[in-house]
Amino acid sequence: MNVQHYLLLLFLLLGGQSWAQADLLIQSPDNYEFYIGIDGRKQSEKATAHLRLRKFVEGNYFLRIEFTDKKLGLLKQNVVLDKGFCSVYKIVKINDRMVLKSESRIALNAETPAPDLDLAYSKEGLGPAVASKAPQGNKGGSKRLGGYQANNNTNTIDESQYPKTITTIRYQLEDKDEGGQEVVELKEVETQTVVERGGQKMLRRRKEKREKVTAFTSLPMQPVLYDSLFSICFDAENSYEQALSLFQGACLTPNQSSRLLSMLSKEEAAKLPQQAQLRCAYPPHCKFEAASLPSETDIVQVEQEVVEEVKKEVEVEIEEKPKTAAELKAELKAAKKAEKARKKAEKAAAKEKRKAEKAAAKAKRKAEKAAAKEAKRKAKEAKKKK
Repeated sequence: MNVQHYLLLLFLLLGGQSWAQADLLIQSPDNYEFYIGIDGRKQSEKATAHLRLRKFVEGNYFLRIEFTDKKLGLLKQNVVLDKGFCSVYKIVKINDRMVLKSESRIALNAETPAPDLDLAYSKEGLGPAVASKAPQGNKGGSKRLGGYQANNNTNTIDESQYPKTITTIRYQLEDKDEGGQEVVELKEVETQTVVERGGQKMLRRRKEKREKVTAFTSLPMQPVLYDSLFSICFDAENSYEQALSLFQGACLTPNQSSRLLSMLSKEEAAKLPQQAQLRCAYPPHCKFEAASLPSETDIVQVEQEVVEEVKKEVEVEIEEKPKTAAELKAELKAAKKAEKARKKAEKAAAKEKRKAEKAAAKAKRKAEKAAAKEAKRKAKEAKKKK
């Protein structure tokens, strides 16, 4: 092989290898310095606001960005890298959350401003990517980025139990801009799935939080507390007496009230609202007679610590997925729809009240008229007898 053929072959090999790779460029226009971890492995000891990582194999990577300013929190996000290109991302703040925004893809050989830090990506990295505030001796060394952790326990993960979804709901009162208060539902949905990384089974947990304005007119009992008290009543020998004791003065949602009453006999269910003076969070759909409802301010606070022991095979770090613009828009639309429904319900309730008052007044006038007519008739008959 002559020298020209050798150089040509060498050029093709090196060029082909270069174009089979991918690069990642991350910059913070606001100069927020950060450390970066990729797939659970820390890539550098130095913080920077402008970073280029080279020599990736094309594919999907999970990034964990920890800012030197702890107030900015952690940024966790997936990125997709294509071979032959450098993917450019910028760190921006959207709705008080730091996110990576894809800017462009440029050729690997294209000229770009020199980054503050230029490194080659390492699959092993410099160690596990865990928060710098983790105490010494913590077993964070085995934690993977983005809610992953290797299953180092002797017990294997029972894959038949996954994927699993756990939903937690609670309610709180919030002030409205136009005055007054509204009941807001806070829902947290946790998704657990089993994934395989590096030949090891891992449990991944992801939590998503949602808020929406409800049509409730008063603050109902928190679902966790309700479930605990309901279980006590269900297991008791005398469910009615327990319900009478534990739910005294409680404000329930229509679903909670239906569930409680369905546990009792028809006779007990009929007596319970009057005896316990239960209130309903949404009177138009309440299972109890309106006459038995106390005032809105008559709320009995039930203080009980509910301890739930959960057997966990693997402890993992929670990953909160940033909300997309579409999700935020959908939440705003749902909130407006709920507010409209609430106002419609209030209007309908007021209309029914006026209708009932009008009917009562009409009945009263009719009765008075009939009584006057009867009195007049009797007076006339008495006059004739004289």
